Amino acid sequence: YALNHDPHIDTNFAGVPLFNAMVDRAAQSSAALVVLINSDICVFDDFVYTMRKVIYSYNHFLALGARWDVQSLPNKTTVDEDAYRLLLVNHA
Repeated sequence: YALNHDPHIDTNFAGVPLFNAMVDRAAQSSAALVVLINSDICVFDDFVYTMRKVIYSYNHFLALGARWDVQSLPNKTTVDEDAYRLLLVNHA
């Protein structure tokens, strides 16, 4: 997917990235799409599909999302990747 991670973001005293620093860095990017996302968020192939649809549908946009908190994830012991993805989606 040609992803880039930018580790050079200003943080507060506890090491938490500052939101305004992330937005400023995103504004400096020449990429067609910039995503600000926490590392504890799971995204799947439908995320890429959705972002492509938004890019092709709108000239200017700001897409926002919300997360669902889950207490625990199902164990991945005997299922393949597609089956595990379905387990995760249904679990949430």
